[in-house]
Amino acid sequence: NRGILARLARAITEGEVNVLDASANLALQAAEAVEMAIQNASVMFDLAAEIATLAPKGAQQGAELRLTSAVRTQPIWSDLEIAWENANTRLLEVSEHLGTLCEQASALNDSSSEGLVLDAYAVKDSVEGAVSSLREAIPEPDDDSVYWLRAQSGNRGTNINGAPLDVSGKLNEALFSSDRTVILTGATVAYEKSFERYRASIGLEGGSDLVLGSPFDYEKNVLIAVPEDIPEPGAQGFANATADTLVDIARASAGRVLALFTSISALDNARKAITPVLGQKGIRVIAQGADGSPARIMRMLAEGDRTIALGTSSLWEGVDLQGASLDALVMARLPFPVPTDPVVAARSEQFEDGFREYSIPEAVQRFRQGFGRLIRSRTDRGAFVILDSRIITKNYGVKFQRALPKCTVRRVSTDRLFEMLESWRNGTFE
Repeated sequence: NRGILARLARAITEGEVNVLDASANLALQAAEAVEMAIQNASVMFDLAAEIATLAPKGAQQGAELRLTSAVRTQPIWSDLEIAWENANTRLLEVSEHLGTLCEQASALNDSSSEGLVLDAYAVKDSVEGAVSSLREAIPEPDDDSVYWLRAQSGNRGTNINGAPLDVSGKLNEALFSSDRTVILTGATVAYEKSFERYRASIGLEGGSDLVLGSPFDYEKNVLIAVPEDIPEPGAQGFANATADTLVDIARASAGRVLALFTSISALDNARKAITPVLGQKGIRVIAQGADGSPARIMRMLAEGDRTIALGTSSLWEGVDLQGASLDALVMARLPFPVPTDPVVAARSEQFEDGFREYSIPEAVQRFRQGFGRLIRSRTDRGAFVILDSRIITKNYGVKFQRALPKCTVRRVSTDRLFEMLESWRNGTFE
């Protein structure tokens, strides 16, 4: 009543006296449709939240439930579809009313109301986009997409999500099937020195490709250290060993350290464990989330000398220290995609061996992206410490090893790691 509908009606009535009653009445009808749409959408999302409780309880960010055929045959799903139909009807009414009001306001040819009309059309497009997306997610799912519910923690509501399983066809049509020239570059695009997997994922059939080496002298400037006696991820003692090793790395490096995690919970556990210990030694601990956004974390890391930054998600790729460099990069565990993630689960099912054909290549690419945070120029020099012993104990570990350039590599016990990193830093390493 006090928003864009009322402003549209006011603009119309001020321009044309003879449409006063009609526009005011139409605005009133639109406002009533909005209220009904809110009520019906609330019922729909309440049911979605109830369905989402079927998901296993998990991470801090909420539980996710993939909308499989088994979920869609539950009795409560029929209730959700009925609620969707009611919400859909009301949302389309809102869109129709908005369109009529916009047409009336546009007919006035009043330049002062042009911005208002554009804003109203944007709202109309947003409503119609929501209608289309919800129709696909609830009553008319696409076989080539995956859908899921996410119950947000802290009473932040429930999200209805969808994603395509394969974008190769669309990318081929939009980018590669025309006569234009397209150049694709990337530091981690090739997998095992081949673009075959990447080509298939983006629908690129023709053209030429070339794998180039790096201009950096990794063998001289990078020490890769693997503590071989550290417990495997998930095993008893891994979290404590990770925290103890991070303390040793931060002390030995005496500079900037970036530690990459694959989950927020693991990051928070490490932050709580190492902060008081390193604080006593004059080393600052900063963490993504607790201390700010990824950009702010990297800025704080660049500005500090004796600092260890803990990061996840976006800090694995595309970040640089402005005017500074890392002394050490730590990878807490190999970055396998979470198997219960709805998109990962659905895409894995497209392969005969989802772990070998999908999860391992995805993890190797992420691994290379993480490694790329260490050396960003010809003058950079640092240590790369991998706290996941599976890289040397599992058969698939070889794929991760081969993904890295030729570096100085050492397997070491956790009790000798500090000494080795310190010698690497001061130039006495042999």
